[in-house]
Amino acid sequence: MRPLRVAVVISFVVMIAATFAPFATQGCAFSCPASLDGAPFIFPSVSLFQSLDGWIVLCVVVTGALVATASLVEFRPRLTACASLVAAVGALALCIFDGIDAWGRVMGGDAQSPPMEMTPHGPVPYVPALVLNPPVHVDVGFSVFIAAAVVAAIAALLLVGIVDRDQPLTRRPAASALQGRNPAPAPN
Repeated sequence: MRPLRVAVVISFVVMIAATFAPFATQGCAFSCPASLDGAPFIFPSVSLFQSLDGWIVLCVVVTGALVATASLVEFRPRLTACASLVAAVGALALCIFDGIDAWGRVMGGDAQSPPMEMTPHGPVPYVPALVLNPPVHVDVGFSVFIAAAVVAAIAALLLVGIVDRDQPLTRRPAASALQGRNPAPAPN
C-alpha cells in the first residue's frame, strides 16, 4: 500500500511541475502562409498556469498533493485515499478540458472580445481582411500533466480499493451486545 501512496504523491508533484511547463503553442513555421513582412507566425508557448483556469488547476493539484502527503503518513486512510482520487480525477478533467479548447482557455481566446466596427446603428462585429490566426497545438506540458494525472488516478483508485478491503466501513458490535442482552438462540 505504501508504494501506491508514494506514486500518488510523486504524480501530484509532477503535475505541479507540469503546470508551469509549456502547455500550448500557437504558430506555424512551415504550413502557414508567410505574414505580410515575410516572417512565419510563431508565438511563445503558454503554460497551463497562464491559462484562464490556471489558479483553479494549481489549487486542485496542490490540494491533491497535500492530501496525498497526508495519506502517506496514514492520517485518516479512507478519507485521504478518496480525496486523492477526487483531486486526481478533477485535475485530469481540467487538463483534458484545457487541452481540447487550448486556443480559448489557454491562449486566452475566450477572454477576447471580437473586433467591432462602429456604424450608425451601433457596433457591429466584423473580421478584418488581413488577419491570420495560426493553429494552436498542445506542447510537452500537456502530455506530462495527462500522464501524471492518469497515474495518480489509477494509483488512488487502487488505494481506495485496498483501504476499503483492509478497513471495513462498519466496526461496531452487534446491537444485542450494545444493549447487554444475549442473542436469541438459533432454532434447531
